[in-house]
Amino acid sequence: MLPLLLLFLGLPAHQTRFFAHLIPLWQAIPGRVNARNFGRYSEWDERTFRRWMHKTLPWGELHWGLVRLLIRWGVLGSRFILAIDASFIPKSGKHTEGLGAFWNGSQSRSDTGLELSCLALISLTGQHAFPLDIRQTRPKQDRADRLQQYLEQLKDVFTRRLDGLSGHLRAVVADGQYAKKMLMDAIHAEQIAFVTKLQSNANLLYPFTGAHPTRRGARRKWSGKVDFNDWSGWQSVPGDAQERVWTRVVWAPRL
Repeated sequence: MLPLLLLFLGLPAHQTRFFAHLIPLWQAIPGRVNARNFGRYSEWDERTFRRWMHKTLPWGELHWGLVRLLIRWGVLGSRFILAIDASFIPKSGKHTEGLGAFWNGSQSRSDTGLELSCLALISLTGQHAFPLDIRQTRPKQDRADRLQQYLEQLKDVFTRRLDGLSGHLRAVVADGQYAKKMLMDAIHAEQIAFVTKLQSNANLLYPFTGAHPTRRGARRKWSGKVDFNDWSGWQSVPGDAQERVWTRVVWAPRL
């Protein structure tokens, strides 16, 4: 399949030769994935791999080409969701590029290390994940806003990939740190649903659905604040015995 994928992408001949040599080796070698280990199990020298890894390579096009091929061949279904999340990598030292304080979810605290922001396409039928875009998050000391970086990455993927996903993408899914108006507006502008989680103290209101009294002034919009201890008026969604899901349309005035 790899030769067909490289032929489908139409990469330059030198990049095609490199990927044709690297990817099977990557899947076969034991131990750590680095230039030294590549050189140990290959006829190419370690310095050759180091020089290639310092170049800008079309990794995103490789992943995107694989997804398009699988859709064309009917291996993947026609429905996908786009998931975005950040991964923390522990790292010490003072000279590592992009080193800073980032949220470490496994420890539930901020630690010193690196962060990678990943956008992945998830098939709803086979539940396979295909990374589309991975970028390193710049730390605060570089005067870089973390959410703005996520927004730029998301808009860039929409610009470059959305035409190929027309009719296939159902929703964008993210955790609570992405529940910000700037991200919601960008996703809403593409007419795509956004599934996320709000804070436990989020200000949510019930829309007023009753008859409006005959009086002067604006009509009543809200019928009270959402109280998560009172589930009257909510509808239960059928599910398995291990979970209970409730649904209701509410409004977040801030959004």
